[in-house]
Amino acid sequence: VNPLGKMPALFIHDPPAVTTKVIFESRVIADYIIDRFADVQPPFVASSPERRAVGSLVAAICDNYIAHLQPYMYKPFDADVDRAAKIQEMGTAFDAIENVLDSNGPYVSGSDISVGDAALLGK
Repeated sequence: VNPLGKMPALFIHDPPAVTTKVIFESRVIADYIIDRFADVQPPFVASSPERRAVGSLVAAICDNYIAHLQPYMYKPFDADVDRAAKIQEMGTAFDAIENVLDSNGPYVSGSDISVGDAALLGK
């Protein structure tokens, strides 16, 4: 259903809309869910711009530097693919996440659960 032939995709049917819509891209879907269920706790929106930035950064690292590498952990590939290099590349991305985590925890952004936590748990 994703016009790019990729995952993820989400069907949306919110009345009064007559037709079902499809949205795609992890961050777009996450932002939609956060907005759609803003009245449900926890809100997944960190309490300060700095904490929101950390959550967004972790989500971006997961989407841009980790997601496309995950298949190298378990799928068979041609012999010319350097699986160890791909896994190392993923490790570098996880190291980048470690460097931006709020040390006050327990969440990515400290005491506030955020989109970064959802993205990290999906990886």
